[in-house]
Amino acid sequence: MKPELKGWCQTHHAGCLAQLAVFEPAREPLRQDPSVIPSLEAVAEAGLSGEARQFAQAALLALSDKELHVAVEGQKHVMLSCACRCCEASIKL
Repeated sequence: MKPELKGWCQTHHAGCLAQLAVFEPAREPLRQDPSVIPSLEAVAEAGLSGEARQFAQAALLALSDKELHVAVEGQKHVMLSCACRCCEASIKL
């Protein structure tokens, strides 16, 4: 398998595991499988891409016993909107 494809596969699968790890019905089966945690630890440590390592770390955190909290204090929300108007006649050159 080409290195690019290996990296893509690892990133894709680590991302899938991260999503499953936060889904309550999937979390416990993942925790019970003896191959999941060591595999995620290996990718978190030496993954082929930064994104794969981040997904693996996120999955490990979600599978841990730590209770996750959303910190909203001090966070800013940015909303962007735009409108596009085609007014060729009003454009002055």
